[in-house]
Order: sequence, then C-alpha cells, then structure tokens
Amino acid sequence: MCDVKKTRVCRACKIVFGVCLIVSIGLIIGGFFTPPHGVIDGSVITCVGELMGFAALALGYRVIELGYDLKISHGNTNIEVNND
Repeated sequence: MCDVKKTRVCRACKIVFGVCLIVSIGLIIGGFFTPPHGVIDGSVITCVGELMGFAALALGYRVIELGYDLKISHGNTNIEVNND
C-alpha cells in the first residue's frame, strides 16, 4: 500500500473510505425512491453497515501498519487505538 517511512497519510485508505461512503449514500438514496416510496428497507441499512465495516477494516489495517495498537470488540462495540 503506502510506505510507512515516507508519510503517515495513505491515499488508498482515503479512497476505500470515500468509495464505501459514496456507494452507501447512493444505496440510501436509491432505497428511498424504490417502492414503497419514502421507506428505506432494512436490507439497505444492513448493506450500508457492512460497507462501512469494510472501510473501517481498511483503516484498521493502516493503523496496525503504522505501529499503533488496535483493539476491536463486537459485543457493545468497543474500538481502541493506542500509541504507546
């Protein structure tokens, strides 16, 4: 991906997050206009959550690559990033 020594900014992480965000917004808008009109189906909300999860995994990979400690829990959702 990106060289850790050169920079702490990773363009690939920003691109992955941006693509997931744009697709998620498109799904929400599309779900709003499909029948029944004005109702966003639960499957759209689930898909948006999964896309944002993939974006978070891409950013989590970058955090680990930079040498930070990353802890992710699922029950009651805890995320920790430490730099000791």
